[in-house]
Amino acid sequence: MSMRFFLTNSLYKIGLIFLYACIATMILAPMACNTTVPKSVDYLNHMSGIIQAQVAIKEGQFPLRVAPLSHNGWSYPFFQFYSPTSYTIAGLISLWLAPTNPFIAYKLTIWFALLMGGLGMYRLVYWWLGSRAVAILSSVVYLLAPYNIIIIDRLGAFNEALALSFVPVVIYYTLQRYYDSTSNKTFLQTAIVWYLLMTVHLITFIYTSLFLGLFLSLNSLLNIKSFVNLLRVGLAYGFGCCLAIWYLAPVLLFNNILMINHAIDKHQLFQMYYPSLINLLSPTVSFSLGLIAPNGYRDSMSTIHPNIGLLILLAVGICVYIISTKKKLADTRADQHLLPLLILFFLAFALIWSPIDFWHWAPKFFKIIQYSWRLLGQVMWIGTLLFAAAIYWIFRNKFSIKYLGLGIVLIIISSSSVLLEKNQNMDDVSPLKLMNLPSILESEFDFNYDAYVVDVKKYPNFVNLIDNVLLFHTAPDAPYGALTLKLNLEHTLPRALLNSADYPYMLIEGAIPFRVNLNDQKLIAVINDSVYATYDLKSGPFKWKIPLKDFQDENSVLPLSFHFKLSGNKKKELEKFPIAIRKIELGGFLKPSKVMNVQQVQPYCQRKEAKTVCTINVPKTMRWIELPLLYYPEMLDIRINGKSATYQGVFYKGSLLAAVAPEPGQMNIIEFQFRGLVWANLLSQTAWGIAGLIFLYLNLQRLFYKTSVR
Repeated sequence: MSMRFFLTNSLYKIGLIFLYACIATMILAPMACNTTVPKSVDYLNHMSGIIQAQVAIKEGQFPLRVAPLSHNGWSYPFFQFYSPTSYTIAGLISLWLAPTNPFIAYKLTIWFALLMGGLGMYRLVYWWLGSRAVAILSSVVYLLAPYNIIIIDRLGAFNEALALSFVPVVIYYTLQRYYDSTSNKTFLQTAIVWYLLMTVHLITFIYTSLFLGLFLSLNSLLNIKSFVNLLRVGLAYGFGCCLAIWYLAPVLLFNNILMINHAIDKHQLFQMYYPSLINLLSPTVSFSLGLIAPNGYRDSMSTIHPNIGLLILLAVGICVYIISTKKKLADTRADQHLLPLLILFFLAFALIWSPIDFWHWAPKFFKIIQYSWRLLGQVMWIGTLLFAAAIYWIFRNKFSIKYLGLGIVLIIISSSSVLLEKNQNMDDVSPLKLMNLPSILESEFDFNYDAYVVDVKKYPNFVNLIDNVLLFHTAPDAPYGALTLKLNLEHTLPRALLNSADYPYMLIEGAIPFRVNLNDQKLIAVINDSVYATYDLKSGPFKWKIPLKDFQDENSVLPLSFHFKLSGNKKKELEKFPIAIRKIELGGFLKPSKVMNVQQVQPYCQRKEAKTVCTINVPKTMRWIELPLLYYPEMLDIRINGKSATYQGVFYKGSLLAAVAPEPGQMNIIEFQFRGLVWANLLSQTAWGIAGLIFLYLNLQRLFYKTSVR
């Protein structure tokens, strides 16, 4: 290689990086001030996550699992269930470059991601068409796509922004594997990039998997021999899943009993937002005042009415013409890819906008996308490749560098309406204050086990040591009448749960409308088909405590069944004005004298690296110790005096904590940490070990080749 070629090639690469760095800076310009943060829960939550990640890294957590400062320091496994790689990268940047301002780390992480996204799309288009000028222009289109700018500057969707920048890299290496399916190098590269995408943003991973899988399948239909290649891509993809199984397994197995899953069901805030056809096809993005959510706050998602982008729409029209007239794109890979890409584009368009609300019948799992135009992330990469094909065909492979500058300027102008739109959420929120208040991660939309929605019939061993259990509970600020007592509806209670109580009872709190005349009206508790207790109803609030001691039977395994009904002559009137309910609670499970609660235990505990160690002198009368550790079955490692200990769930002020039986009458050294699923950790470690051996083999092979050439 001549020195002249080396210098020319190096200068070209430096110029390319400089271009993407300028565009990334331009996209982040609305957030240029380091002392003012957009007033949005998403921005604050992500910066809180970065602070927590920084502390977790200092503790030696790898991979990240627990947010150390959140939920009273009870080992809240935020990173186990949400984007661990994103926060690892941001946490390292924060630790090294911006230890006192998480907003700087937030922006730097996105800046580097945009740089990578531009380079990834450049490599993809250059490999696809062989034109450097078209590849540069197309990568600029991708970075300045309206949806990308909205995600970064308006919604503050940190993890999705990183994922969208990483998608071109994933597609590039997956296609490399598809066309070079026997190479160990492409196998390893494909597995690792898919691992990174799934641990950066799970939703983007799911939809990229579906669309790219469909794209490769359509290509294979046009060439039967490619089905073998498709299978080999699947093997690399599966190996990537094995690398990430430590993260994927808990998400898949425990999603149904996490608070976030029930929050999506309960709140109107999570709903599909269907963009109008006019907005989707508009040359500019529209913004409005939006909707007021049930909690009284303005729903930021409803303020945005995104568009696909004029350049992509024009490119789609040109590509339809190319296909319909059977034109050729010279001798490029794009020829066989164009039709599948167009099919994918129109499929995505139909999913985003359709006059038929088919999402209503879609599996519950798909509620995670929250709004249909989230699929514009897929339209971005599909549309960019179609744009590249259109430019290549229009200029007949004569699109040179001299046209490039003008093209970039026109793209920037077409994106200016989004870039210059003022974010109404900007406010004087200082990121420095977050350093002392990083617990904003705590919300009802979190990854705690939902202690208020314990399905004791489906999960009979889910909670088997309880202070009290709320079987039915409304929000503290909900008005009376928000939820009502369901009459004649059968409920069940596991016998083992009842037998574990000392003095079990059921407590019902509610209210009767004052407009109802309640002479001789009674509320009846029917247990095991017999009338067990009655309550004389009066207008206004009421509280009814029903003892259940008589139903304890250690020899019986049959569940207890109960329901409520009315007696008297006012049934129809009460049906018109039903009984409002605050809660139905089970209690009396433990005597205070036999349990050391978490408030008594926590002063004796210290965080040591990624573990918590409690040194407690336990009285002889103590049966249980509540640990400052959130309860997750199979995922906690607890040791008492060096021995592995079993643990139970204990309900404590709305959370489930882990409790253990101590060694009474002596000093107990209790060590515990959240570790995830043991089998999933071992499988991931094995997969990473295999990946390391493949990497070592490839480098030794390369070294021997160089030695033999010499």
